[in-house]
Amino acid sequence: MSETSEYSQGLQLLRSGRPVEAARLLASATASPGLTGQLARFYRGRALREAGLAHARAGQFDQAQAMLRQAIDTLGADASLAAYLAGLYTRTGQPARAEAYLEAACQYEPDEVRHAAALAALQLRNGTRERAMMTLQQALRRHGDSAILHVQLGLMHAGDERYADARHHLTRAIACDCLHAQAHYHLGLVAAAEGDFPAALRSLERAHTLQPGELLLTYQLAAVARVARGSGQSVELRLQSAEPAPPARTHLEHLANFVCQEHDFVDAFLALPPSPADEELFGLLAAVLETALETHGRYADLHYHRARVADRLGQASLALHHARKAVSVNPDYVAGRILLGRLLAEAEPVDALAQYTRALSAGGDYPDVHAARAELLQRLGRTDEARSALARALELNATYHPARDALRRLAA
Repeated sequence: MSETSEYSQGLQLLRSGRPVEAARLLASATASPGLTGQLARFYRGRALREAGLAHARAGQFDQAQAMLRQAIDTLGADASLAAYLAGLYTRTGQPARAEAYLEAACQYEPDEVRHAAALAALQLRNGTRERAMMTLQQALRRHGDSAILHVQLGLMHAGDERYADARHHLTRAIACDCLHAQAHYHLGLVAAAEGDFPAALRSLERAHTLQPGELLLTYQLAAVARVARGSGQSVELRLQSAEPAPPARTHLEHLANFVCQEHDFVDAFLALPPSPADEELFGLLAAVLETALETHGRYADLHYHRARVADRLGQASLALHHARKAVSVNPDYVAGRILLGRLLAEAEPVDALAQYTRALSAGGDYPDVHAARAELLQRLGRTDEARSALARALELNATYHPARDALRRLAA
């Protein structure tokens, strides 16, 4: 077969979606002199590129890397291929090779700041912090202000607890791109770390406005609001309804795993005052908890949190179902017993009283439990027992006004 024939057949194989065979056939044609050999080299590079991407999509990373290396050697300066190959090397635990190809991508396409940002992030993961900082600073000098580069520098300074420098770069990032949600988000976290809660809440609220469906971001906003309120500051949040489509299953699973590890996650949301965003926000939170329960159906605290979210959404029967499930999984779950007592108090006072009594025996000797129990006892006509319960509440906390007021009304 002549080199011209190999070239023609190789090109036909490439067009018909058989890049591996095309690359093999075109390899011979690259030796042809003149235009035929040059075209054969170009199309062989294209075939190797397509074969590499196909292997990568199939999860065959070794073959993908081999093909893409040859494609780069053949095609030359292709920044997107170099960056793609760097990603494959990172994924397969070869950071040194990944860094080399990202450096090549920066040389191939020096005006593309995302390659510099990715290279700095990789250098940081590889433990060469100084090189990462130098990469970002050189890129800023070369390109001028860039939101991507300033965010990276801000995060690095924040990691070193150099908060003033971090705020400077994150503020510059927002000046470059006022809609950069992550810049607002990280600026809020840095301000919170410095104790500047008004600034933290402003930045986190802005990030939330830009990404209202991002539950982890809203959690951080709620957590900072709770700390700020605890420090005596007045807090008023303006939450946006989340209009986007429900998150993908993988995102829900990621959040579900986070909920299982972060005990304050749901508490931070439930501490928020009612807002127009409640239906969207707590609907999403309910979906996350349901996803967690699919894997951890015997976790009492997940059922407890699911009950509280259902209660917030006005879903009384569902709240009761999960509260009962929580105490069936763990009969001595004090918080679960208290919640179940509160949910039952209006319709089933006898059962509610039993839940509060069980909470006390399990260690829930708290003023509010005694006060809630006293209210039920009074409704059931057991006044002396109610008086004793209120006395115990005041014994635990002499300034507990609900118990003091209730005792005064009983004495009247």
